[in-house]
Amino acid sequence: MVISLILLPGTGQRDVTLPTGATLSDLVAQEDLGGRQIVLNGEAIPASAFGSTTLASGQEVGAIGASKGN
Repeated sequence: MVISLILLPGTGQRDVTLPTGATLSDLVAQEDLGGRQIVLNGEAIPASAFGSTTLASGQEVGAIGASKGN
């Protein structure tokens, strides 16, 4: 399945391929998103729910991280 991943700050939007039945935990591990706030279809998801949140093709996932200004 393909989901849309948006990295902020970062590379912006790109499509990511995951196996059917993948969870947010799988995505975080595959794409090295540790330490970022995850937003699924506009709703913030707590890290404690990553393993139980199954993704579906076509969903949008935002991975937001803090950036330190100069």
